[in-house]
Amino acid sequence: MLTLRPLKENGQWGAKCRKAYDLDENGQRIPDGKGGWKNHREDTTDWNDKGNVEIWRAAWAAYTNRALESADRPERIDHRSYKRQGIDKIPSVHLGPAASQMEKRGIRTDKGEVNRQIAADNKLLKEIKARITRLYRWSKAETEKPQTQQSSLTALWEAQQQLNAPRTRTGKIRALQESAALFSFLQANGIQSMQRLHEKISDMNSHYYDLRGKIVKAERRIATLTERGEMWEQYNQYKSIHK
Repeated sequence: MLTLRPLKENGQWGAKCRKAYDLDENGQRIPDGKGGWKNHREDTTDWNDKGNVEIWRAAWAAYTNRALESADRPERIDHRSYKRQGIDKIPSVHLGPAASQMEKRGIRTDKGEVNRQIAADNKLLKEIKARITRLYRWSKAETEKPQTQQSSLTALWEAQQQLNAPRTRTGKIRALQESAALFSFLQANGIQSMQRLHEKISDMNSHYYDLRGKIVKAERRIATLTERGEMWEQYNQYKSIHK
């Protein structure tokens, strides 16, 4: 948060806005019908211009990255949101100096808990996306094979199991569980061909992106409400001092 008031040459604060009169096509003031002139508020600086904020943030990112490069550091920053960068990830919330210091001392904060949950959700979403992507590519490749080269789902699965047969007891148990889960999934969705499996996975892929968007929106809403709750607590704590 920055001030919108300019500083005068004598070091005092100036006015943050001024009254500007509306003019007609001839450059004349326009009567307001009440004995005065139509006017509007005009900022004395351009510090509240959203376009300038974007320029300043980009300049800060460039300056910081030059400093990191000069220090031989691999880290880089980007002033754009994950969405604008095309990154499929839920953004974390800003901790602020107080919560950040508490977290460094091992004290868990509400904002810290939100960020930990966001990190866990990002990890889960990444795993889900990776699995769906692998299944999608595999099913697409099998579907595009000539009909004579296609095998039944059962035969394909059995061949894969034999190729990657686990040797340990734990691995065999996990393989049986995966087999049971797969056939349960195929039966529940009435899938009997690679074409139908590919269609189902494509639908799951689309549903994943729709669900991810809803999760991102919900996480940001939770973060906003958490921050407002903390601000309300601080207000109640210090309002008596202000009075």
